[in-house]
Amino acid sequence: MKHLIIVKSAPGVDAHAFAKEAENHFKDILTLSGIHQVKVIEGIREHENRYHFIIEIDMDREALPAYNESRCHHEWKEKYGGRIEKKAIFDYE
Repeated sequence: MKHLIIVKSAPGVDAHAFAKEAENHFKDILTLSGIHQVKVIEGIREHENRYHFIIEIDMDREALPAYNESRCHHEWKEKYGGRIEKKAIFDYE
């Protein structure tokens, strides 16, 4: 399955730099069983109603609980949550 985290950076946050930090941060989850790939996809337009980047995690459906409990996931929320204006989570197969 694909687990998408769609991110709109808070005002004043450098979205490009934030996306690069997120990319480095999420590399740690590749050590979890059932996580196959992580990539960050940056948007191409700066506009008020646009999100800035997507974190796409390719994982087995059964790996989602382990991901949710992982240090990487909790650190993402604690360390980076204040830099996010909005986010959406979307899972699909």
